[in-house]
Order: sequence, then structure tokens, then C-alpha cells
Amino acid sequence: MNRIYGKKIIVDTLLNIFHDGYDVFVDIQLKFVNLGIIENYVLYANEMLEFFEALSNTGLIGLAPNSPSASSRSNIFMIQLPKKDPAENALRIIRSNVKNKK
Repeated sequence: MNRIYGKKIIVDTLLNIFHDGYDVFVDIQLKFVNLGIIENYVLYANEMLEFFEALSNTGLIGLAPNSPSASSRSNIFMIQLPKKDPAENALRIIRSNVKNKK
């Protein structure tokens, strides 16, 4: 968060979906184009259905500091996806795979 504070930021987002008919993993890649920073978050989507429902509805990802000394209530960085289609596609795949697992 300190590296991006006060700067104009361009973020390229990519959602890679990996599934085998039962388990779904989503790799969310955030590339801060003008800062040379790349962040990857691999999520076990089967247990995060509510997160992906919210992501497909809003198209927003929030990042908070990982430090226990930082107040996560006041230091949240929001990123808007350029298109919600990948999040909606991920949600469809997750729901389909969760049904297969039951």
C-alpha cells in the first residue's frame, strides 16, 4: 500500500480458473502496470462462493494491508475490474463444480 499511495494507478486484472469437476481454484493476478508490481492470489473457490458472488455483482476487489499494526478499516484499496464477465464465468464454474461435489 505504501508503494502505491498518492500515485495514479493502472491495474490490469486477470482471472485464471482451474477446475477438475469438483474443485475450483481461481488465480487472481493484479498487475500494477505503471509501477511494475504484480500480485497473485490463488483462491480455493469452493469455499469462497460468497466472495465470487459479490465479485460478479460489483466487479470490485478490495485489498487491505497484511500487517497486524495497520488498521484494515481505513486502508482498503479498491480495484474495479474492467469487465465483470470473467468473474461471472468463474461463479458459474464454481457453482457447477460445487453441485458435482455434493
